[in-house]
Amino acid sequence: MENQKSQRSTILFLCPSLAGAGVERRVCTLLKYLDQTNHRFFLGILRNQGQFIAQIADDQIVFVEKPFWLKILLPRFAFFTNINIVIFGIYQIYKIIKKTKPELIVTFTLETSFPTYFVKLLGKSDTIAWIISEDSNTAEAIVNSVEQPFLANIGLKIFSKMYHKADYITSVSNSLKKSLKKGFNLPDQKINVIYNPVDIKHILSSINMALTSPIEEQYLIAIGRLEKVKQYGLLLEAFALVRKQKILKLVIVGEGSELDKLKSFSKQLEIAEHVMFVGFTENPWTYIMHAEALLLTSRQEGFSIVIVESMIVGCPVISTRAGGPEEIITHNQNGILVNQDSREIAEQTIRLLENERMRQNMVKEAQDQITRFKPEHICPQISAMFDQMLGQTTSRD
Repeated sequence: MENQKSQRSTILFLCPSLAGAGVERRVCTLLKYLDQTNHRFFLGILRNQGQFIAQIADDQIVFVEKPFWLKILLPRFAFFTNINIVIFGIYQIYKIIKKTKPELIVTFTLETSFPTYFVKLLGKSDTIAWIISEDSNTAEAIVNSVEQPFLANIGLKIFSKMYHKADYITSVSNSLKKSLKKGFNLPDQKINVIYNPVDIKHILSSINMALTSPIEEQYLIAIGRLEKVKQYGLLLEAFALVRKQKILKLVIVGEGSELDKLKSFSKQLEIAEHVMFVGFTENPWTYIMHAEALLLTSRQEGFSIVIVESMIVGCPVISTRAGGPEEIITHNQNGILVNQDSREIAEQTIRLLENERMRQNMVKEAQDQITRFKPEHICPQISAMFDQMLGQTTSRD
């Protein structure tokens, strides 16, 4: 038995932390359901924090503290914050690799992928296969976050080198794959589309727990990071229009840098007393189950796990056309797709609230289709990819 264990390939997942967000939930689900007969998994994290740490076995988590001398040497001015994160990340990832000695690395989010690129450039992991697991539209994020086009082009070229350096890339949707190919000039065969696995058993076992903050009135719900890309301002504008015709609340679950701005904007729209910001919760599904509908108003989404989670617990979904949602929702069948327009979002929300038969049909149709996102369906695809990559690595060595 011990000899069988020693023959397993070592695979290292790298994630910034285990703070609550879609990527972190996904990592936890993968580590829970991936077959470990032939593979041994470690999770390297750059910050030893997060609500999901308790879900991972202690002997799987690897954390390397930033050394005191490096903290002293690097400047602490705000201007250098991102540079410091990359440099710290390079050091930590190099040390984590040295500790775990993996044959394969899988990086989640740019915060681990970008430092890993430099570790590879330094020749510290030449014989280790590298997969970038891509959940978000990096190309569009670069273009939208940089005002000067020439700076955006520089950013695209820099990150293009990173994606080309990786041995393989997984994308959580076909729309995201298309964006990666176009934005970074990547060949089709380098990107594999694998949808996010969603832990249906865990969600169904959690929905009967009591709400952290009980809500007596009818309400709509939105869940996710309170950041610009999620366009909660658009959501509040739409809700203000709905409130003119319907008496109900809006519950927003999540944390982020936009919290104060959104609270201020809700006051400006004169709906503050009808909007609840409940922060992060490890069990958002009970909130979702009791909601009239889930609203998602993102500018872009690689996939959107919360849409599938809502379908699982029987809550109808109204989502903006943001990439990934179009691969989960068939308009007017298992959900509603809308343009990024507050009036259209409000109109479709009212339409759903006033048509109980349509609501029930959508819920039934959605629940009939969620099996394609079960971990038991997704994880064998990922294991097969690992086997293929490790086979290529062996032949290359």
